[in-house]
Amino acid sequence: QHFQQTNDFAHGETLFDALLALVPRALWPDKPISAGSGDLVARFTGFHYDNTITSVGIGSVMEFYVNFGTIGVLVGFTILGILVTTLDILATERIVNGDINGFVMYFLPGLSFLQVGGQLVEVTAGLAGAVIVAFGTNKYLARLQTKAAPEVDEPSVLGSPAHQPV
Repeated sequence: QHFQQTNDFAHGETLFDALLALVPRALWPDKPISAGSGDLVARFTGFHYDNTITSVGIGSVMEFYVNFGTIGVLVGFTILGILVTTLDILATERIVNGDINGFVMYFLPGLSFLQVGGQLVEVTAGLAGAVIVAFGTNKYLARLQTKAAPEVDEPSVLGSPAHQPV
């Protein structure tokens, strides 16, 4: 009811914050955003919570709604669904073809989009972390594959089929 009375949409503000979350604080120490959606819930519902004893998540539905209303929910989840579906299909194709490195590169970032209880800032920060972990995992897997690969000796001329006794 509070939101209906104020009609104070965020107009994409939280989506912009989600993009800013991709920049690490190590590179931008005074970054103006932080995760935690209790303040957003209070801003758009009028309900204030004691953050020392409770935690309130805004969730994707409410966040899309407070930005652009019902159309924001429809478009937001359509885009989210397309992203998750695409990453899932790409990960499946990679694992079916035995490409574990490709699988990791699509599967881990895809998981980050499944955080439905928090705010989009947390989703994009999780996405950045997933990409970093995927690169690190693939680097580690490549090192393991190099160590596990048997050394192949070059065949000698005498060992070629043309030089075999008949």
